[in-house]
Amino acid sequence: MPLLICSPSPDRHAAAKQCAPRDLGPKSLRVGLAVAAALYAAIVAADQAKYKAPSTIVALLPTYCMHQYVDDVDGPEYSTPLECGPGMNHYCPGLVKLHQAGRTVGNKRERMGLLERAKDDTEYTLKAMQNYPSCPLRKDVEATFLEIEHQLRLYNIH
Repeated sequence: MPLLICSPSPDRHAAAKQCAPRDLGPKSLRVGLAVAAALYAAIVAADQAKYKAPSTIVALLPTYCMHQYVDDVDGPEYSTPLECGPGMNHYCPGLVKLHQAGRTVGNKRERMGLLERAKDDTEYTLKAMQNYPSCPLRKDVEATFLEIEHQLRLYNIH
């Protein structure tokens, strides 16, 4: 595959560049594509590394949720325990939606939508926790689920 490669002119004072077509072999093309794919994956991963939530809500979250919302936190207290399984990544976003629902005023539809999504996140977490009986956060997740159901009943959604 020919590619136009330009290099500076041998004369340092000349503004022109010397350009010539150069055939890059399949190996060079594969390496170039691999580098481009790795760069793209790194950009996507960086963009998805942290969840987004208003700082006033993040401040209300349990410490173990901080790894999902705050940069540069380090230590086991800032992450959900491994004994709870991989489904815990849905619990903190569910808490965010629950807090957001509590802040909606005069917009029942928005509140109900946030509560339903919080319920979905919490149900997902509870189902994923079934294989992790020693999870120390089980009671927190169950209490959150009951709170969401209570709020949904208050608004006659359930």
